[in-house]
Amino acid sequence: MNPGISLNVFVGSPQLLRRFPDGPCLIIDADQQRLDQFRLQHSLEQHRFAVELTQGVVATENAEDLLWHRFTDARFNGPWPLSEWVDLAPNLSEIDQCLLRPRPLASFLDQSGLVGDQAMKIQLWLRQGNPIELLESAGPYLQRLESILLRYPALPPEQQIALEDALSQAGLVLSEFDDNAWIRQRLKLSELHQPAFVNALRTLFDVSAYRQLRPDLSEWSDLDLLQHWLDQVDSVSSAESMRIIRQTMPRQIDQIADDDVVIKALSSLFPYSFYRSLRPDLAQLTDLELIRHYCRDGRNEGVELAEGVLMNHVLEALTTVFPYAMCRQQCPDLVDLDDRSLIEHYCRSGMHQTVDLSEQVVVQQAQSFPASEHEQLRVRVKELEHLLAASTARISELQQTLQASLSESVGE
Repeated sequence: MNPGISLNVFVGSPQLLRRFPDGPCLIIDADQQRLDQFRLQHSLEQHRFAVELTQGVVATENAEDLLWHRFTDARFNGPWPLSEWVDLAPNLSEIDQCLLRPRPLASFLDQSGLVGDQAMKIQLWLRQGNPIELLESAGPYLQRLESILLRYPALPPEQQIALEDALSQAGLVLSEFDDNAWIRQRLKLSELHQPAFVNALRTLFDVSAYRQLRPDLSEWSDLDLLQHWLDQVDSVSSAESMRIIRQTMPRQIDQIADDDVVIKALSSLFPYSFYRSLRPDLAQLTDLELIRHYCRDGRNEGVELAEGVLMNHVLEALTTVFPYAMCRQQCPDLVDLDDRSLIEHYCRSGMHQTVDLSEQVVVQQAQSFPASEHEQLRVRVKELEHLLAASTARISELQQTLQASLSESVGE
């Protein structure tokens, strides 16, 4: 879809249309004869967009039929009686009157086959009917009106004032180039000279999600898509749809914030030591940088971390039961390793070599002392216990003697 194409809605058929505006055209007129005449005067098939002709009166919907006045000058045909035109068109005469059942503009648009794209803007060309009631009957299409071009020969003075108020309330402003054209002012990124503001908008707008939401715009540039989103009638709804799509889309690791729940989960499980052992060249990276490196590069290089993740949990369990002293006794070359590194070495290499830390070996080593040595140690411990008891009693006697001496000194 071309971003410059709009749906052109004519209320009142233009009799001398030199060329059709770009985009599909919906022409509504209360008089079927005027529509037939328009069809004869214009080659609809030559227009590269669809043209649809519909007979009807556009006004607010109510239970009563609308009294329609027809005059010698068909441009004045409409809901106003001849008395409204006496001052403006003194030679005007009324031909007849008839009752017509009005329909809201929204009803005409709903039933038209030209409003396929919900984002398509609408240009409204008014030549017939009460313009205020027409605006009120636009319903959800009101915010899609990009411009309203008033092509009445004239309007009753009180209608003109009320119409200007209604157009202003609808968010339209008078064009600088056409006194009878009202246009919607929209934020244009091309007119902004604050890159920070544009960048802030881009953080709220997900281009990939919007392309999924609007596959018909997939060839548009990122900036054009952002402008298209800003022009939406219901940009809040579109933003919510993008949020839902974004939640289901795979994200690049560099697009995820450090405090994101995904990063937090990875941080609690990632086997940092194991990955550093596989990639010594990454030893200087922080833990967070290590996670991002693996997600960005390591996975593509075929690095498997399942073993490392499992080892993390195994190491936590082993720290409370591992026989560090026995392992260092069997492997003197590892005496400088800290406890954690010692466990890691044993899990990777020691258990596959000659290091045996099984329960049976631990028990056997504890029982390997000769009986005579056990007896000597038992006797020595008893001696030490008696010596400690005697020393404690002697200290107690000295404390009592010292206390008595202090008491006598105070009495004197």
